[in-house]
Amino acid sequence: MTRNAQTLRRALLGASVIALMAATPTAAQQLSGRVTDGSGTVALEGATVAIPSLGRTASTNGDGVYRFQGVPAGQYTVTVTYVGAAPVTQDVMVDADGAIADLRVGPDSAVTDNILVVGQRGSLFASLSRERAADNVVEVLSADAIGRLPDQNVAESARRISGISVQNDQGEGRFVVIRGIDPTLNTTSINGVRVPAPDGGSRAVALDVVDADILDALVITKSLTPDLDGDGIGGNIDIQTASGFDRDGLFIKGQVKGIYTHNSRDLGEKLSLAASDQFWDGKAAWAGAVSWNSRTFATDNKEPADWTDADADDGLLFYPEEMELREYNVTRERLSASLNFDFRPNENNDLYLRGLFNDFRDQEYRQGALPSFGDGYFDESASSAANGLAVIRSGEIDGEEYALEFARHLKDREETQRIWSVSGGGQSRFDLWTVDYQAAFTHSEEDEPGSIDTVDFVAELEDPGAIGFDVSDPLFPRLAFVDPATASFFYDPANFEFDEQEFVDGYTEDEEAAFSADFTRDLAFGGHSGFIKFGGKARLREKLRDSEILIYDGYSPDDLTMEPFAIDVRYPVGAFGPGVGESYSDFFFANRGDFELNQFDSLFDTHIENYEASEDIYAAYAMARADIDRLRLVGGLRWERTEFESRAGDARVFEEFDGDPVPSIGDSGGLPLNAQCYDEDGAPLSGISGSTPLDMEFMCLGDRNGAKDYDDFLPSLNARFEASEDIIFRAAYFRSLARPEIEEVVPVVEAEQNDEGEREAFIGNPDLERQVADNFDIGVDWYIGNNGVLSAGAFYKRIEDYIALQTFEGVDYFGVTFDEVETAVNLGDAEIMGLEFNYQQAFDFLPSPFDGLIGGANLTLVDGEGTLADGREITLPGQSETIANLTIGYEKYGFDVRLTASHRGNYLETINEGGEGIDRFIDDHTQWDLRAQYDVTDNLTVFADVTNFNDEPFVAYLSVDDRKLLSQYEEYSYTASFGVKFQY
Repeated sequence: MTRNAQTLRRALLGASVIALMAATPTAAQQLSGRVTDGSGTVALEGATVAIPSLGRTASTNGDGVYRFQGVPAGQYTVTVTYVGAAPVTQDVMVDADGAIADLRVGPDSAVTDNILVVGQRGSLFASLSRERAADNVVEVLSADAIGRLPDQNVAESARRISGISVQNDQGEGRFVVIRGIDPTLNTTSINGVRVPAPDGGSRAVALDVVDADILDALVITKSLTPDLDGDGIGGNIDIQTASGFDRDGLFIKGQVKGIYTHNSRDLGEKLSLAASDQFWDGKAAWAGAVSWNSRTFATDNKEPADWTDADADDGLLFYPEEMELREYNVTRERLSASLNFDFRPNENNDLYLRGLFNDFRDQEYRQGALPSFGDGYFDESASSAANGLAVIRSGEIDGEEYALEFARHLKDREETQRIWSVSGGGQSRFDLWTVDYQAAFTHSEEDEPGSIDTVDFVAELEDPGAIGFDVSDPLFPRLAFVDPATASFFYDPANFEFDEQEFVDGYTEDEEAAFSADFTRDLAFGGHSGFIKFGGKARLREKLRDSEILIYDGYSPDDLTMEPFAIDVRYPVGAFGPGVGESYSDFFFANRGDFELNQFDSLFDTHIENYEASEDIYAAYAMARADIDRLRLVGGLRWERTEFESRAGDARVFEEFDGDPVPSIGDSGGLPLNAQCYDEDGAPLSGISGSTPLDMEFMCLGDRNGAKDYDDFLPSLNARFEASEDIIFRAAYFRSLARPEIEEVVPVVEAEQNDEGEREAFIGNPDLERQVADNFDIGVDWYIGNNGVLSAGAFYKRIEDYIALQTFEGVDYFGVTFDEVETAVNLGDAEIMGLEFNYQQAFDFLPSPFDGLIGGANLTLVDGEGTLADGREITLPGQSETIANLTIGYEKYGFDVRLTASHRGNYLETINEGGEGIDRFIDDHTQWDLRAQYDVTDNLTVFADVTNFNDEPFVAYLSVDDRKLLSQYEEYSYTASFGVKFQY
């Protein structure tokens, strides 16, 4: 049976099981109800409902619903607690048919005036209530909080949560970092459904794709329970959308916003709308949201490379041999939409259908200038270590010829990322049993159709000339024109001739189908209430990358210079000169036949880019929960089986050997599996083996397969002890894993053997072991005056088989010895430990007008280390030692003002980026944002916000001994927004 047939059979079996479980069960004796605000309109999630005489507690779901199965007939006192409101007590009679008891909390006032559910206080109370009621360690950001923050996407919203930071791209948050741990060790889900990554090489999901305005809540899970997927050493980010049962009646809200980006001097726009309602006599409900925005922004960038040291007359001087200057102009359009349906045919069945769609489109024009001085002459006498000036010359000096090279380029790329998800399922209850069932399908893709990526025009100065580097500030080097003739040469576009162009038509697709069933039975353990729960899940994933890369390295009939396409470039961070305008793209497509295709390089680059991979995960678990007086224990065991298969390109290049036999590059006769060989013009060859004598460069392209199956047993135990009504202690242990990155584990081979027989390669490692971690958490939460919290905690993670990309010399692959190989390897064990502190408070107890103050601060301190293959100890890639957030808010008299700051400490990004022992770090980053709004009426609000008003740049550097040498610098300036919101 083929693999696709097996997958189909499993999918049909899963669907059949779900269909059987969806059958209507017999009626159950239960006590249930709904907890709302005082008006009975807004459901309160995370409220704790208790039957003290039975020792049983439950928390409300997103619809405000709670349930107790198997309650004996009789009279009971039910209590409900919710942060921000006084406890509520109600007597309830349960008869043979059960009982329904709806409970209202807080003042009976209009929703728009009720601080329990709206505004900064309502957001704080909603988040704290859900966190307090949780069995494990979670952090929650509610919808109202998200709507009152100046954030453009889900990642930026997440950074407001304790222990969370983000990695930015183009000045906008992209990847979520939990507790300073690399985002590739986290997982992402939508309404509990795992999201595959649209990016071609990574498992990390870029959350700038999803607009913040369609969210109902953002939940960060820091400790796992057996009913959750076992991967996620850092944690899980769950994007939750609204249900139509969240509030009674028709609800509509929307906003219109203008977006001013200072760096590009551009005005963008944003529109969003959300609505919900119930129908069929309240048995069914729908909720939908849509958000669209478009803005154009600019980024000023510089990237020095190949730092070297040289002796000037007055001392040692460090300078880069080249520095790429970049000016980005990006038009970003984001469309996000969600639509959910819920159906409750009776008290014992809940059914749902949820859909989410996101379309993220970037049109990027990147201007580049690249001065390169590796072939120049370092002038010791003109250079000065004291002044930080390196002078490089061209021309004939001491009988040797030296040159300065300058390049200018254009990147014209449209890239679209899409994520959509559909899930259906429900919950059925009978007697003491509850059954949850779900089927889901998620699709992610990245499409780059017909991009110019990039075109290079090159000018080489061989006549006498000189240019300098001002490195007085090694974190902000600048070009220094010490010779007017060289400056004139640099600025003249007629000197730059067409050199090479890369044309990309790329597509990546990642799809996952998932089926799950969970069975819960309420029971008592020695007179203490609790439950047992067990279930299973299948996740069937397919990922592929299908790209074509074409390399053009000539133009006929005439020489082509950049002069006809030259434009002025605004570049405020240094000298730049003319850029290659967008008119070049039109010229290329109109005259494509006149460009000379390099068939050899095109075949090679295309072949190593593409792969196919499948990953099927089967899981089963059993767990139990017991409430022993004030102590709650949740523990169990999860088993996961992973079956991974992949196929990738195997490309091996042999340079010219002057008619001598070609030394073997490994495997059978030096050739890859299913090899087809090509000559230096890209024409097919036949009859080639590793001993064939040739006097030309050639390559052989084939396939390489990889497969790995493994099983993991993942125990966990979470403990929650309520020492008093205000103090809760938590402790947790869980075992989790992180599967290798796709780009690390697919078996690609990119090997080259030069005419001296030296072999170098990048080799994917399909034999990588997954990373497995033992995780420990302990913490305490003190809920202050029912309107705040003070928390402290500690965590420790021991990671086995940590993965890192390494370069090795003199190692054997495919039966031969390579001089240098870059590949991903398991490095043994690594450790991460940290402390977390969090304080959130509504200062209602202060006298007016100070009772409108709201504040919050959190701090996470992280320490961790791993050991490389050569014995060198490093901090773990992606790990920031310090993460901090600060919020100061004021809410009164219709005004709502919030000042926020987010700080992330520096972290290691790339090992040996600048050479052996020279690593690349991302510098620390602190960003200040401000939002202010005013309620004109109960239904109309005007607002304005500004992000990054402190103009914090992005800085990456190479660490060389005690020096920091710039690797990348980017400026974004600030972004301001203004608009109006309405709700009904």
